Amino acid sequence: MVRVSFVDETTPGERREAWHLEIFEERTTLREIIRRRIFQEVAEHNATRPKVFRGLVQPGDTERTLNGHPVRAPPAS
Repeated sequence: MVRVSFVDETTPGERREAWHLEIFEERTTLREIIRRRIFQEVAEHNATRPKVFRGLVQPGDTERTLNGHPVRAPPAS
């Protein structure tokens, strides 16, 4: 078994807590690792329903509107 640690970092340098994935196979693909991470992240989010979503992909304004969430105000010019 191998334990892989992921640390998400934004362009400005903000780092989030490490996320771990245990892999039992001797060989696997990057596609499978990404699939497992997404599956686990969705399962954890659905189980806890936190107020702030910390996932890699954030819904855009259109998706928020379609799902009944308020749209962010456009930036002031």
